Amino acid sequence: MDNINIAIIGTGPAGLVALKNLREQGFNAVAFERRESVGGLWAYSDNTKYTTALDDTTVNVSKFVSGFSDFPMPKDYPPFPSRRQMQQYFEAYATHFDVHSYKKNGLEGKRVMVVGIGNTGCEIALSLCKHTSETYLTYRRGRILVSRYGKSGVPTDSQVPWPVLRLKYLMDYYLPNLSKWATDKFMINKMISDASRHEPDSDSISEKQRLKMAGKRVWGEWRLVPCPSMAHRNPAVQEGIFPAFHNKDIIPTQGFMEFAGEDTVLLADGTIVEVDAVIFATGYRHDFSIMPELQMNGAAGMKLQTAEMTEKEPNVEDEAQQPDLPRLYQMIFPPKRAFSIAFLSWLAPQENVWCVCELASMAVAQVWTAESTLKQKDNLPASYRPYSILPPEKEMEVEVDSYQTWWRKEWRTDHSIMEGYVRGHSFYHFLHEMAGTGLYSHINHPISFTGWWLWWKDRNLWRWLAKGPMNSYSWRLFDTNPDDIPGCGRRAWRGARTAVQEAYEELERFRDMKAKSD
Repeated sequence: MDNINIAIIGTGPAGLVALKNLREQGFNAVAFERRESVGGLWAYSDNTKYTTALDDTTVNVSKFVSGFSDFPMPKDYPPFPSRRQMQQYFEAYATHFDVHSYKKNGLEGKRVMVVGIGNTGCEIALSLCKHTSETYLTYRRGRILVSRYGKSGVPTDSQVPWPVLRLKYLMDYYLPNLSKWATDKFMINKMISDASRHEPDSDSISEKQRLKMAGKRVWGEWRLVPCPSMAHRNPAVQEGIFPAFHNKDIIPTQGFMEFAGEDTVLLADGTIVEVDAVIFATGYRHDFSIMPELQMNGAAGMKLQTAEMTEKEPNVEDEAQQPDLPRLYQMIFPPKRAFSIAFLSWLAPQENVWCVCELASMAVAQVWTAESTLKQKDNLPASYRPYSILPPEKEMEVEVDSYQTWWRKEWRTDHSIMEGYVRGHSFYHFLHEMAGTGLYSHINHPISFTGWWLWWKDRNLWRWLAKGPMNSYSWRLFDTNPDDIPGCGRRAWRGARTAVQEAYEELERFRDMKAKSD
């Protein structure tokens, strides 16, 4: 494969794992990065041309579910690593596989308004409120805000093992209304429970009363509910926001409407607020101009266009205008260029995004290897795992139409749905099949028969996977390509079983430590 050249744009988490996986398959892959460091958003820079995480940002997903599949997180990292630790982790990854200061903000004592209640808006408001005279957080719609930690002090995301999340994805696909109702109810109740921890702690106030008080704030004073469904948008993960609301360190307000004067802002309820600075944390618009010929839309009543055409006709001021969607099979492959171009950063999963990008890059590497191998007309041994082959272009186009039709139907119900939001049930089946992990063949959701053989054959491994934190080390447990035939799966990583075991045991020790300290 060393005669096939591949360019990777960016060395954020997605670019790093793509570079490593493609080189692993023998491709001549080169990554281009304009920054001085790898890590993408996690490589902090005070250069205003770059978008970076804040220097004091803490990651929203725990280390138990965040390590790359063959490069575990350091054992001395806290459950939720800091930005600095994540940058060090990505740099260590680049070094291992040979792919290779805070600035005063000038807002001290000022009145600052932050627009937007996503993770970034909350992070900025929490960082600024230590230095400003007043910090306003303005938002039009509610948002599910939850703590990184459960009531027991254990990271919330580490308590959702692989089979449980597979069951949720199955329900999302076949029983969407029931799944949406159950998930939203559970998450809103968790938000109220998290908020109740900061209500007055007195013997005269019962836990039930604290929950009731917190519920009134969530539904009333703070307007966090109604909110976008978990079926359309991931929650904001912030344990510091509730005490800041309680202490008035951050003042939640109605949505931003317009600037009413040189230092005043008009809110949605007609209130005028005096401010010295306004920071917009309202997201971004995807830009596909790097590939002007990329086909866009073409389904659900939207005319077929190219990225170049949509860039010439933007209408970002009109909320009612439907977003432009790229025609990408499984959020990755342009059907007409599926064997030479892949996008890894448009997909929007409910799981750790850089781990999903690693899985996607593993799939891309296998697909492209299989395509190159088939051109050489290599034959497979009898009863061997098939090549990681994409369906014909016409079938991929039909699947793209189906996804865009589903997405636009959901968008008409709730404009907050994320572009590229993956349908977990079909999406992860596809990625694991193409990547050749073999995981779905050994363990699936609890109501399937898959997993019983593993339970009988290897009780310890079954327990680590079915009861432990979901992690990517499991992707390299099973040898799906013993003869090492290009494009037919992957060899197991010798350290995978130990990494899965250690992740399980470390979480159990952490649980025990928290239980003893309570």
